[in-house]
Amino acid sequence: MTGALVAAALGLLAWLIWSGSGQTSGQPAPLSGRVAVLGVLVAPAIVLIAIGSAVLIDRAGGQTARFGQIRLTLESLDLGGRGDRLTIGGGPEDGLVVEGAPAGLASLRPVSAGPGGEGIAELIVRPLTPRDENVSVVSINKDFVGSEPFPRGSALCVGACDGPGARWRVLSRSGAVRFQPGRLDAEGRVEVAEDGAGDGETFPRREPFPFIAAPRPWRASQAVYPVERYLEADAAAGRLRSVLYQQGGWRGADWRLLALDPQLWIALPGEAPRRVEGETNRSNGRTVAVPSESTVTIWDVRTYGFSQAGQPAGRLQERRALEVTAQGRGISVRLQTPATEVVATCPTNGRLTTADIRYPILGGPVAAGLDQHPTLPRAASCARFQSSVIKGEGGVAPTFTMARFGAPWSLVVLILAWTGGVLWLQRGVWTDRAVHWSLYCVFQTLLALRFVIAVSGAAADPETLAPGRLIGEAAIAYVVLPVLFVLLAPPKEGRRPWAVGLGLFAGVALVVGGLYGAPVTAEGGLAGAVPGGLALVGGVLAILGAAVVGFWPVRATADADAETGTEAGAEGGPETTRTWPILFGAAAAMRAVLGFLSIKERIPGLGFAVSVIYTPAMILGFSGLLAEALRADSRRLKRLGLVFAGLLFVMLAVLPGLVKDNGYVIVALPIAGMAAWVAWSRFGRDLPLRTRMIWSAPAAGLAALLLGVLVAGAFSLGFAENRERNIAQARDAVSDAPALKILEQAVDEDPTLLRVWMRLDPERLLRSGASEAEDLRVISRQLSGYTDTLFGRGYLTPANLTVLRPVHLNDNLSAIHLISPFGRVTAAALLILLAVLPVALARRTRREGVPRGRYEIAGFMALWVVFGVDAYIVLANLQLVPFTGRNVYLLAAASDSDLLEGTILIVLAYVGIAGLWARDAFAWEAGLERMVRRLRPGRAS
Repeated sequence: MTGALVAAALGLLAWLIWSGSGQTSGQPAPLSGRVAVLGVLVAPAIVLIAIGSAVLIDRAGGQTARFGQIRLTLESLDLGGRGDRLTIGGGPEDGLVVEGAPAGLASLRPVSAGPGGEGIAELIVRPLTPRDENVSVVSINKDFVGSEPFPRGSALCVGACDGPGARWRVLSRSGAVRFQPGRLDAEGRVEVAEDGAGDGETFPRREPFPFIAAPRPWRASQAVYPVERYLEADAAAGRLRSVLYQQGGWRGADWRLLALDPQLWIALPGEAPRRVEGETNRSNGRTVAVPSESTVTIWDVRTYGFSQAGQPAGRLQERRALEVTAQGRGISVRLQTPATEVVATCPTNGRLTTADIRYPILGGPVAAGLDQHPTLPRAASCARFQSSVIKGEGGVAPTFTMARFGAPWSLVVLILAWTGGVLWLQRGVWTDRAVHWSLYCVFQTLLALRFVIAVSGAAADPETLAPGRLIGEAAIAYVVLPVLFVLLAPPKEGRRPWAVGLGLFAGVALVVGGLYGAPVTAEGGLAGAVPGGLALVGGVLAILGAAVVGFWPVRATADADAETGTEAGAEGGPETTRTWPILFGAAAAMRAVLGFLSIKERIPGLGFAVSVIYTPAMILGFSGLLAEALRADSRRLKRLGLVFAGLLFVMLAVLPGLVKDNGYVIVALPIAGMAAWVAWSRFGRDLPLRTRMIWSAPAAGLAALLLGVLVAGAFSLGFAENRERNIAQARDAVSDAPALKILEQAVDEDPTLLRVWMRLDPERLLRSGASEAEDLRVISRQLSGYTDTLFGRGYLTPANLTVLRPVHLNDNLSAIHLISPFGRVTAAALLILLAVLPVALARRTRREGVPRGRYEIAGFMALWVVFGVDAYIVLANLQLVPFTGRNVYLLAAASDSDLLEGTILIVLAYVGIAGLWARDAFAWEAGLERMVRRLRPGRAS
C-alpha cells in the first residue's frame, strides 16, 4: 500500500508539471495557483506516507517493529591506572575482541606521561607463532609496529644466510622496483651477484596510464608484497609472512619492510646481515610507547594466492581503530567506529520485547565484570525513552550509550514548517515562474526521498553509520538547498523583503538538524557528530549572507516571466563565443593530472568526487558545441560532428577509462542521445544523410552495445534462469562468510569486467577464481530477492544486508531502499517524472524559428544526464545491465559528493533554461574571448 501511494504521488507531480507546461498564442500560459500548491505538497506527502505508515504499523502491533529498537553502543573502555591492562585479539579471553585476529595479539596499559603528555600508554605486540592461522599487524597513527625502512641496496634472505652459499635478493632499484640475486662478499656484506645482474623480478607498480608509473604509490591498505614471492626459501623455513609496502616518496621510492618471520635475515646498505629474531624479545613481544591523542589500528594481512602480472599480491584490511587519550591517571580507549547491538524493541504501542543480550566485542574479565542485564526502560514508559549512559566498573571499565531509535518527528515538523513557509513566501510568484516551480518541485521531491532513504539506512545499519548524523544531515539538505534554489529566482520588484525569512529557515534547519545528530540530546538519542559537510555549511553561510543583502540588486526585472527568450537575444545571433574548446582542454588537463597522481574518484583535501567538477564541465562543453552546430552551415556541420564524436569518446570513455573509472561512460548516453535527436529534428531538411549519421553514430553505438548486453543477459544460463530458486537462496543467505572465503586465493580482475561477465557469461565468472566474483554471485542472489516486488514490502521492513552493507546507501540503494520498500512501480514512477521534466520544460519554452542558446542546451542536457544516469542505475539494480559504480542522483544519503553534484546539475538546469545565465555570463565570456584573441599572433587587440 505504501509503495502504491508513493508511486501515485510521483505520478501526480509528473502530471502537474506536464499540465503546467502549455502555451497560449505562442506564449507560456500562467500556472494555476492550485497546481502550484499541489506540486509543492508532493515532497512532504512522501515523507508523511513513509514515516506515518511505519508508525501506524507499530501502533497496530505488527509482527516486526519499524521504529523503537533500543541499541546498546560501546563508546569507550577506561583504564584507571598502571595495574590495568586491556588485551586485544581474536580469542575469547581477550578484553577487546577483534574478529579474525590471533588471540592475545596486543595489550595496552597506562604508564606515567612525559612532560609533554607523550607516552601515556604502552602497547605490547606479541610475535606471531606458527599456530596463528591469520596474520594481523598493529599500527600507531601511520606507523606499523615492527616495520623499518628498506632503501635501495637492502637485501633479504631466509634460512641459512650467514654462509657463502646463501641466496640473497637485493633491492637494486627503488623506483621501478627490481629484486636481483645477491651474495656475501669477503667482508660479510651483501652485494649483487655479477652472474645474475641481468636477472631479477620486478615489483608491480602503480600505473595510472599504460607504461607510466604514478608519482603517488599504493598505500599499504591498497597493496603489500609478500617477501616469499621474491625469495627462494627452503621447505624447512616454513611459511613466510613478512611483507613489503610503500610509505611514499617519488614514485614510491620509500619502501618499508614489515618483518614478521624469525627466520628472515636483513642486510641494510653498509650494514652486516642480521636476523629478525635478534631484534625482538620473542617471549614478551615488542613494546612501543603510545602518545596521547593517538590512533591504534588492527589490520589483517591479506595475500592473494595468484595475481596478474603488474598487479598487487595483497593488501592490509583495517579491522578496528582505537583512539587513545589521557584520562586522569589512566587512559581512555575510544572505538573510532562504535560497536552497536540491539538489546530490546519498544515500538510506539509500548510493547517491550527484550533480546538475548550478547556483546561479542567484549571478552575475558571485561565481559565477566559487565552486568549482563543492563537496566532497560519500563514497558509503560519505553516509548518516551530517549537515551542514557551506562558506565561499567572495574579496572577496565566500559562506557555504553543506550538509545532508542524512534521516529524523527522533530525533523518531520521541520519539513512541514518549511513547506508552509515556502508556500507563504512564494505565494503569487510561481504562477508566473513555471520553470522555477517545476524544477523546485522535482528537486524537493528528490531530497524528500533522500531523507526517507536516510532513515531507512540508519534503521538497517546501526553499527557502521552514525544514524543521527545521517538523518540530521538529510533534513538540513531538505531545507537549506531549496532555500538557495528559491533565492536564485530574480525578484519581481527590487530587493526581496522576505529574504531574511529564507535565511531564518536555513538557520533553524541547521540548528534542529544539528541537535538531532548530536549525542543524547536528540529524539532517538543516537550518537553522532553535528552534521553538515563542507558543502552544506558553505551553503548555509552563503544563504545567510544572501538574506542580509537581498541576493539580487535593487533593479527590478522588467519581464515578470523572464524565463523564455532571453538567451537568444543576449547571444546576438550566430556570432557566439567559442569557449567550449577551452572547457574541454581544461577538463582534460585536470583529469589527466589527477589520474597521473592516482586520484581516481575523490579529490584529497576537498573531500568530494572528481565528477562534481568534471560532469558540469562536460555538459557546458558539449552544449556549446551543439549550440555552434545549430548555427553552422552544412560543410562545417560535418566537421563539428566528427569533433563531437571524438570528444565524446576521449572525454567520457578514454580519459576516465585510463584511470579505471570505467563506469563514467554512462554519462555519455544522454549526451549522445540528445545530439542524435538534435541531428534529426533541428538541423535543416536539406542536410546530407551522411552528416546526420555522423552526429547519430555515438548514440547508435552506445544503444547497440546496451541492447546487446540486455539480449545476451536475457538468454544467458546464469542467475536469471530460475527466479524462484534465486529468491529462495537469497532468503537462506543469512551468513555469507563461508562463501566469501571459498576463493581466498583471488585473481585480481577488473571489477567492471567481472560485472559484465555476470551478465554475459556467468559460467566464466564461476571459473575466474576471483574473490570479488564470489561477492558478485552472492550480491546477485540478494538483489533478486530485494527487487522482486511490484508494490514493495513496506517501509522499514528489516533488511538482511550482509555483503551489501558497504554499498546499501550508494550503488545498491535503489534496490534496497527504493524498490524493496516501495516496489518497482515507484522506481518506474520516479524515472517517468525525471523524463517528463525536460520534455515539459522544452514544451513551455519553445520558440518557433529561434534556435536555443548554449546555456539553454546545457540546462536540458543536465536534466537528461540526471535521468539517464538514474535510469541506468535502476536497471543495473534490476540486474538488466552491468553495474558501473555510480549513484542515483540526490538519493545517496551518505554521500556529500552526490548531494553537491546533483544540486549543481539542478541549478545549471534552471539558470540555463530560465535564461538567467545569459543576462550576466556574456560579459565575462566576452572578456575571455578578447584575452584569447590578444594571445593569438598577428591579431589586433
